Amino acid sequence: MQIRRGLTLALAALTAGLLTGAVPGHARAAAAQTATPLPLNTVADVVSAGDRVFVSGGSSATDVVVTSATGTVVGTLSGLPGPTDLLLSADRRTLYVALPTANAIAAFDTGSLLESARYDTGAGECPSSLALTGRYLWFGYGCDQ
Repeated sequence: MQIRRGLTLALAALTAGLLTGAVPGHARAAAAQTATPLPLNTVADVVSAGDRVFVSGGSSATDVVVTSATGTVVGTLSGLPGPTDLLLSADRRTLYVALPTANAIAAFDTGSLLESARYDTGAGECPSSLALTGRYLWFGYGCDQ
């Protein structure tokens, strides 16, 4: 009986120590929300590669804006005719951009922000949505969308 009582007291003391140690001393205020205006008239799609966020401007734009995870603009992928749907590779190292007005899909390195490839989809295809399965890049298409 003496061993059980000592064990019970020890467990009670340990539990009390853990509970009081887990309670924070001071509550912290939540970080203030901020808004970063982007140099886009409209937004078509947004994807995140961890430390970078990519925002496409849609069929009437020519840019994909790149921000840090905190919203600071860090770059622009320019000269893209109508960037709409965005897709990241599984390893987040490649960004695919559907360019329906150019009948193409552009690929960019997410680290250097350099275009690594441009895939022609054929005249009148207008790629509008992207999907990645294994090693194949698929696209939905249609110019009347």
